[in-house]
Amino acid sequence: MKKFYNILLATNNHHKILEFQDYFQQHSQQVVVEIFSLQNKVSPEETGTSYRENAFIKAESFYQAYKKELGKKAREDILVLADDSGLEVKAFPNLLGVQSARYGGENLNDRDRALRLLEEFQKFSQENPEGVVDRSAFFTAQLCLYLNPREAYFFEGRVQGKILHQYHDDEALAAQGKIPFGYDPIFSPEGFDTPISTMPEYKQQNSHRSRALEYLLNFLTHFQRQDL
Repeated sequence: MKKFYNILLATNNHHKILEFQDYFQQHSQQVVVEIFSLQNKVSPEETGTSYRENAFIKAESFYQAYKKELGKKAREDILVLADDSGLEVKAFPNLLGVQSARYGGENLNDRDRALRLLEEFQKFSQENPEGVVDRSAFFTAQLCLYLNPREAYFFEGRVQGKILHQYHDDEALAAQGKIPFGYDPIFSPEGFDTPISTMPEYKQQNSHRSRALEYLLNFLTHFQRQDL
């Protein structure tokens, strides 16, 4: 018998909502997941020092906003799912991390941030001409499944790789006035020499978020709520 879950996704990012919906539609054979979002925008301040802390902050904020928005109509069986993710670069351990989405300042877009990181590598190489620059890096995602103020579960996914030497522009997206997502155009997964932005099928199956979602889906398959 299939299990049914209603999950409030703690994000205002439409791209992320679509990514989660696609994943559950393609991978949940024993579990049916209905994803929904709030009408009003919720923007909690991410003050955590770790991905886990920030994921929890977002999940809790959306949980409280949901209760406030619906009042007595709020369902008790709702699960809130939040994530926090980032890029960890070995050569610059304190540069990105939980600040990956805000690296360089709020006025920069994804392309600007990726180019800024490449400039850091170039600057490092110029200052250390005899040294070998370690370009290894990994994406990490931490999911928080929030049930109530007393109960939450966490799932982590990673994808190892390296930072490429150049930014890969996507001509198809450029023609639409859009840019590739995040640091994907400069990150190549382990075993490849091409940016993950050009590998949609691989990313769908092997991204850091997909791996964390795999752990979550396995958890939901066997999960039994005790508070309902």
